[in-house]
Amino acid sequence: AIVMPAEMNHLELEGGLVEAIIADVGGEPGALPLLQYAMTELYERRDGRWLTVDAYNEIGGAMGALTRRATDIYNGLDETQQVLVRQMFLRLVTLGEGTEDTRRRVAITELLSLDYDTEAIQHIIDE
Repeated sequence: AIVMPAEMNHLELEGGLVEAIIADVGGEPGALPLLQYAMTELYERRDGRWLTVDAYNEIGGAMGALTRRATDIYNGLDETQQVLVRQMFLRLVTLGEGTEDTRRRVAITELLSLDYDTEAIQHIIDE
């Protein structure tokens, strides 16, 4: 998922990069989409044909890249949309009492049933 796509695109991976990426995403649920996003960001910061550890650190690793993107999207929304996003995310997390909060899958119909305009909800989902 890391080496072969890079080789197919004639890219070189700096030593230690694969290990750093695996350390970040290896134990995460949804590791492949997280890996894909990190690799896309890393590709944008390549040095010629090289994907480097420095570039990976610049993006904040896999989680840092995703966090920054989510923050940018959220900050680009107006106040009403931000309220809607918070309401949507409340449904995507099960709060733990004395335990760790956990993600949960939600049918799109549950999100569309929020007391907001469905077009606004769909816009947020699309973003």
